[in-house]
Amino acid sequence: MTLFLNFLNKFNKNKFVIFFFLGIINSFIEIIGISLLLPIFDILLNNQFNENFQKITSFFKISYDKENYLLILIIIISIIYFLKLIISLVIVYFNQIIIEDLKISIQEKVIKNYFKRSLLSHNDDSIAVQIRMIAHESNSALYVINNLLNVFIEFLLLFFILIFLLLIFIIIF
Repeated sequence: MTLFLNFLNKFNKNKFVIFFFLGIINSFIEIIGISLLLPIFDILLNNQFNENFQKITSFFKISYDKENYLLILIIIISIIYFLKLIISLVIVYFNQIIIEDLKISIQEKVIKNYFKRSLLSHNDDSIAVQIRMIAHESNSALYVINNLLNVFIEFLLLFFILIFLLLIFIIIF
């Protein structure tokens, strides 16, 4: 990971930090969305209100019957998943910005390496072959970096979901 962070310049590091925090926010919103599904399952399967939800509704002075309870939960879930959608789109946007900036940086480094080659090696390949080689090498590196960023976000989400499940297991037992 330190090798990757050293590879990024200062501008990309700031974007990567924003990308990281958006991933954390996305994970929290996903956990909130999952936790809001539990009361819906409770009322649909057991046909009773959750005690914690009754405390929350009495605190906010909301009347709750079965229809209002489900309506409130569905509205809250819709809002949460809409926020998750917006944050996911922002994450994809920052992912693409990081990738495009890295693409330019990688292509500049590959071109500098090609300029360091001897004149005889330049004569062996045509300009089209050299340009294709630069594009192929930079796209290969970007493919790996893009997958690394996606895996990073997914592991972050998995980590928070496992913590959430562990906390539920501790609370229940």
